[in-house]
Amino acid sequence: MKLIIFGATGTVGKELVQQAVEKGYEVTAFVRQPERMQIGNTPNLVVCKGDVLNVIDVKNAIKNQDVVLCALGDGNILTDGAITKHYKIGFDGNFKKLSLKISRADVADFMLQQIATSQYSKKAVSISN
Repeated sequence: MKLIIFGATGTVGKELVQQAVEKGYEVTAFVRQPERMQIGNTPNLVVCKGDVLNVIDVKNAIKNQDVVLCALGDGNILTDGAITKHYKIGFDGNFKKLSLKISRADVADFMLQQIATSQYSKKAVSISN
């Protein structure tokens, strides 16, 4: 499966790229500054330079992709650490016991799980631990 990750050099994006590559996906990392990607010898990873605010860059980048993942935003509210899978998904925003102390690794894991199932397809999904 071919997927593209927007925000691939950010705190969540780096984790998402790493996990997706490890799972064997064909990954395209969409970045403004390719030199920020530390990829080493990774045959299933392509770095695509572009600007998310440029419609032509984005349209060209998503051609022939099966999945588009967006990791843009401030990942600094999340924590460092390994995948724990100690989080809840699929509840509404009125749930009162939300805790936003979630690791970037868990967010990336959660995003990749959405590819494997259609359970949450076309739905807004909440995540908390």
